[in-house]
Amino acid sequence: MGWVIPADYVAASVDPLADEASNLIRELNTTRAETLLLLARALGHAEAQQATVTTLDRFGFHLRFTTPDRVQGGRVAFTGPVRNESDVRAGLAGLVAQVNAGLPVLHSL
Repeated sequence: MGWVIPADYVAASVDPLADEASNLIRELNTTRAETLLLLARALGHAEAQQATVTTLDRFGFHLRFTTPDRVQGGRVAFTGPVRNESDVRAGLAGLVAQVNAGLPVLHSL
């Protein structure tokens, strides 16, 4: 843990989504597949054919997508920390609204 100061590590709290993350990821990948694909395409990968969430925490998620040539991915940040299932759904809807409005979304794709 050389990148974290020991005092910060001791003071850190558990991510509020830790217990729910796997179920939320499954839900997003099944019920929000088109939304995830829209995000991948809107964030600069128009050739994306499939997109899935692989990790999720209060600050955002890792989006993996498939193009005709490769599989790649990156991090997409929520506009603010989320605390529960409802916040995750609202956070994803908020990201789509930003994309549709032509506003920037913080990401590493």
